[in-house]
Amino acid sequence: MRGTQRTVAVAAVVAVVVAVLAVVLGVPWLWAGAATAAAVGTVVGVPVVRARRAGATRARSAARSSATAPSTDPSAAQAPRSVREVDDLRDFFDRPPGSPTALPAGAVPDAPAAVPATPGPGADVPAGRGRRGARRGAVVALTLLVLGGLVAGGVVLTGDRGPGGASSRAPAPAPAPAEPSRTGTAPSAAPTPQPAPLTATAAGGLAGTDVPPGVDGFTASLTFAGIVLEPRAVGVTVAYPVLTASSDGSRAVAHLELPVWNCLAADPPADPAAAQCTRSLTEYADLGSPDLVVDRSADGAALRGTFATYTRPNGSAPVYTGRSYAVEVEVGSSPTGATGTLRLGGGEAAVLPGGTVRG
Repeated sequence: MRGTQRTVAVAAVVAVVVAVLAVVLGVPWLWAGAATAAAVGTVVGVPVVRARRAGATRARSAARSSATAPSTDPSAAQAPRSVREVDDLRDFFDRPPGSPTALPAGAVPDAPAAVPATPGPGADVPAGRGRRGARRGAVVALTLLVLGGLVAGGVVLTGDRGPGGASSRAPAPAPAPAEPSRTGTAPSAAPTPQPAPLTATAAGGLAGTDVPPGVDGFTASLTFAGIVLEPRAVGVTVAYPVLTASSDGSRAVAHLELPVWNCLAADPPADPAAAQCTRSLTEYADLGSPDLVVDRSADGAALRGTFATYTRPNGSAPVYTGRSYAVEVEVGSSPTGATGTLRLGGGEAAVLPGGTVRG
């Protein structure tokens, strides 16, 4: 019976250890081992508990029957004796209390009271103590079995989680995006990329830049009459602008040339050389999109912007003059040629014959 208890205890311990290993290591086949050990302990332990209970019941029944049964030992019965009166006063004087007692002839002295012997290691244990030990063993075995079953059940319930507690299952696929409603508004078109700006990084940086007109663009080459740049105490400083421009419908660039003259007259003469005006350095300016604003119309275009001028002294590298002019130009085409005006500061100059506008 004790061997069976040991087997049950070992099975329970094995179930607990295997279940803990299954949780820590995350090995699926260890769960089956824990469940098997728990099942073996349960199958073996239940008969042990039942056998212990049956043995305890039989021991209690035997104890009750032995206590109530009459004694059948023939030596227990004693024959009746005749009563005889004895005068023991003389014996008292002859043998005072404490004197050794003289035994009658043929009498056998009584044996000394036997000291109860301590049961050895192999002696049988009393029934009560054996029952208590059996109960303790059964309780311990059942407790271990219950612990093993609980751990194994936890492993099964949490078997889909890894050692870190995170689920080892693959995440659910994200729902497919819903198709746009056929009756809803259409998605907005992608924004149109803005054209690269045409900006000069230094004086004369855009001097040789032109934009191919294409289908939606235009080109213009115009010469204007004289316009006052700066009034002076005696006379005026005038210029005779020359403008070339090109655009493809989204970008544009314009080149402005200002031949400068100092004249003694109050107004710009038609021919500054014939009017004995003094020639000065020619100023140049280039302006591109987005600083140059172009507005198209049915019969022409309008251009406006602020032009910073530079000079080329004696053919040297371009140098900014520090002067800027706000210029507005309106051009068109007619059967007789280009038409239009140029406004600079407070003055205005008309297009001279021979100019062209195409597009």
